Amino acid sequence: MSASEQIIGFALQASASLYSLIDGTLDAPKEVTAVSREAKAFASVLTSLQGLLDKDRVREDAIVLLRGPLDNCVNTLTALSLKIQPHMKPTGYAKKSKWRGLTWYLKREETRELCNRLSQSNVTLNTAISIMNTCVPLQNHGIYPTLLY
Repeated sequence: MSASEQIIGFALQASASLYSLIDGTLDAPKEVTAVSREAKAFASVLTSLQGLLDKDRVREDAIVLLRGPLDNCVNTLTALSLKIQPHMKPTGYAKKSKWRGLTWYLKREETRELCNRLSQSNVTLNTAISIMNTCVPLQNHGIYPTLLY
């Protein structure tokens, strides 16, 4: 497994872990459902990136350059999981939890800020992928942007 595949796989795992933690939660506040949407959007961006790598459309070293934005997203996903996990209470039903919100109001703003940071990192990553997609047709015409080589 290449370094790029490991980076993307780890990021996908962090995203799926957070999404599955939140998915099916009863009475979750809107900040938590927003986190769930962002985790799902991040996984979608990663899947696009993985598709580029699988099709050999970009060199692996170009994807390694994305390690910073990917690490930022993974760190944010981890921080969000740590904020949300203590407020989850299993209900006894498969994949269902009940929201324990007694102390949630203390963590609400922090979670909102982390969700915004994840969203911004997601946009940065998506922009970089779009640039990579744009560079591929240029390569076909003999133009090799420095991003890829």
